[in-house]
Amino acid sequence: MNKDLTRRLITSAATKPFVILTGNTGTGKTRLAKYLGEWLGGRGRCFVQPVGADWTDNRNVVGYYNSLLNQYESTPILDFILKAHDDRERPYFLILDEMNLSHVEYYFADFLSAMESGREIPLHERPDAVSAGSVDDENGRYIPRSIGVPPNLFVVGTVNVDETTSMFSPKVLDRANVIEFVLTSSEFSSFIDGVDKENGPNGELGDVEPAVRKGEEFLNLSRVARGVDADGRPNLPPLPTNDGASFRKALTSVFRIMERRDTQFGYRTGAEALRYARVDRCLSGRDWDWKTSFDDQMVQKVLPKLHGGKDELLDLLVALGSFFATGDSKEAEEVLDKNSDSSSYRDWEKNDAPVFEKSKNKAAELLRELDRNRFASFL
Repeated sequence: MNKDLTRRLITSAATKPFVILTGNTGTGKTRLAKYLGEWLGGRGRCFVQPVGADWTDNRNVVGYYNSLLNQYESTPILDFILKAHDDRERPYFLILDEMNLSHVEYYFADFLSAMESGREIPLHERPDAVSAGSVDDENGRYIPRSIGVPPNLFVVGTVNVDETTSMFSPKVLDRANVIEFVLTSSEFSSFIDGVDKENGPNGELGDVEPAVRKGEEFLNLSRVARGVDADGRPNLPPLPTNDGASFRKALTSVFRIMERRDTQFGYRTGAEALRYARVDRCLSGRDWDWKTSFDDQMVQKVLPKLHGGKDELLDLLVALGSFFATGDSKEAEEVLDKNSDSSSYRDWEKNDAPVFEKSKNKAAELLRELDRNRFASFL
């Protein structure tokens, strides 16, 4: 299992409870999300829900009131949310598989808004709670008029990008960390070597014991990161003085570069990038390096928003790639001043010791796509 992806997924979820995993089909996105959900939460607290192409409103997420039967038609997702609501001391993981088979805004807008604002999602207009018609209603449950997103619920969406899927809007991307799965030749070779072994490729995951202690520690870290600690403990400690200053300087440099082409990000992205670095430091301990956290946030929060034609993106991507490779913001801004084509400024692509490796590689990949198709998009 890729340790870097695992670290980024856990850190991203602890920082904010909505993560998007993207990549080619068959690269293990759902498998990793399910494994970590069961490892952190335990059996019964991880639920995988495939998204349908016919999901055109939020009824597929939170159900609806059936006035003819005088009952609420629940959904597996709502059942799972209510279960998390009643068990707030342990984390619950909802995995939306192939999340972009339908437009996310059609079925998930209310949920995203509630997650961001803390407001409740209205379920019905009856004066009291109503009985539930559900796939699992033997307990005679009742559905309240509205429900908030419980702070112990974490949502992971998996995304396959092809001609059958829908694009994500900036509203959705701005509220998530986007982690891309890229299968390397060494990982593929390791997989193939294990295919004929008794336990299958890379070994079976086997039974995952309920990770109660891990789950509680993870949930407490997430609560502190989001400022909702039930015990009123202080927020995450600030970054070390020098590292924090370096992180903020690099973030401001990227903002200035993007501002020159009217693609700058907002306050939310900046604040969440810093919060991610604090969480990553808590999880990584002595191994933490601010450059790694910054690199993560560039490929998970900033670069996923980029898409457009050659005229819009060419010199911006060359400038960003230059900064990611060298860390020199003045040199990067000179690219924008000269407004030249990419061939004059691609020496950084050959840099085998870049300052921010993942971001440099992604900028180079987008530039190659731009050269081929005159259009490029992270997703």
